[in-house]
Amino acid sequence: MIAIEGSAERTPPTWTQFASAPRPVSRFSWSLAGSARPLALFLVLVAGAVAVEAVLLIGSPQALVNADYPAFIAAGRLLATVPVAIVLHALLAFPSGRLTTRPARTLTAVGYLVTTVVLAPQYLFTPLPAPYDPLFVADRPDVLAVLNPAVTIVVGALVLATAVVLVHRLATGAAGTRLVLVGT
Repeated sequence: MIAIEGSAERTPPTWTQFASAPRPVSRFSWSLAGSARPLALFLVLVAGAVAVEAVLLIGSPQALVNADYPAFIAAGRLLATVPVAIVLHALLAFPSGRLTTRPARTLTAVGYLVTTVVLAPQYLFTPLPAPYDPLFVADRPDVLAVLNPAVTIVVGALVLATAVVLVHRLATGAAGTRLVLVGT
């Protein structure tokens, strides 16, 4: 279509004109480039995920798994702490999105193992009112008395090792990596 000077008709934009037109999302992303905002946003999201997880864990079993079907309740009990491992995975994979070192891969695997297998005795040996007990095996407070301190030590060691890896990455990283991690 040819636009005639003075007429109301306009030619449609070409693909390059359309692609280069400013958009709110691209303006927002470019405004974040080279600043501390992406890291701050990431940390706010991580803190929010941890806060939600803490509320779920502190709440009653009914708040943790709000369902009427035993299969859903069991799935909720099994997967309730997996978001903690996901946050750990995200921290260790930041900013590239990949677990580039052996310690990062090991800590991530241990995080998933702890949140799924090591915490299993807490729902296998703790009696809950029906229907929130589909995974209950036996009332064994003696087993829990031994395993709960061990789980606390394992989780503490995992968090400490993750902090060491992150601080080491910050201290030994290239200038560009430090800029992304710290922001300034």
